[in-house]
Amino acid sequence: MRPTPGVEKLITSLAAEGWDIVLITDANTVFVQHWLKVHGLLNKITKIITNRAFWQGDRLFIEPCMRQSSCPRCPSNLCKSHALVEWCATHSYARMVYCGDGRNDFCPATFLPANAIVFPRRGYPLDDLIKKTMATPTPQVKARIVPWSDCYSILQTIFPGKFVETNTLTTQQM
Repeated sequence: MRPTPGVEKLITSLAAEGWDIVLITDANTVFVQHWLKVHGLLNKITKIITNRAFWQGDRLFIEPCMRQSSCPRCPSNLCKSHALVEWCATHSYARMVYCGDGRNDFCPATFLPANAIVFPRRGYPLDDLIKKTMATPTPQVKARIVPWSDCYSILQTIFPGKFVETNTLTTQQM
């Protein structure tokens, strides 16, 4: 799976700035750790919350991250809101950003505080769901909403003026 443009720069920059980077995904540990290792990012990630996977012989076994039935929006194996709330219960943050693209990212987007930023990927299910809720009299998302097409735009929003995009390559200003 090819990386989204700018994701390596985004993760590396956040880690260099001392941010906790928590990946909450419905994938599995074997896939996620392999992908991160291939792209040199595994040591930049603070926590991976996903389905446990392991090889037994030539078969890959995947166990659910959790077993939940309280959230009707999420699958039984992972409620990203529950995982996010559980993580944040033991951590205190001045800034919080949430990046996503899938339908399963809508639930945590509705739990973010007003001072957070949610980054829905343009043209993907999360973007569509947020647009729909924002068009209602009682929107479910309180956080600031900043749609994105590549991770360079996320970097520019989080660190205004620190990164300059040039011909799809981003370099840190000196």
